[in-house]
Amino acid sequence: MCSRPENPKLLVYLKKKPPFELPDFIKKTGIMEMRQALQEKEEQQTMKTKMRQRVRPKMGKIDIDYQKLHDAFFR
Repeated sequence: MCSRPENPKLLVYLKKKPPFELPDFIKKTGIMEMRQALQEKEEQQTMKTKMRQRVRPKMGKIDIDYQKLHDAFFR
């Protein structure tokens, strides 16, 4: 990081800016919980398994409840 920035007020603003938060209708889908569970599962994998998945990725890991998805967007 530069010790003498051109615009120090911008840097202060960026540091105080709150992190991005998902909108409520997307939170209602439960995607955050599904992603958290998937990340915990991946943390428990060995390095060999992680490298194998990079070479041959599997799609469709997350099971989506389509009723929840419909309710979140259309109700």
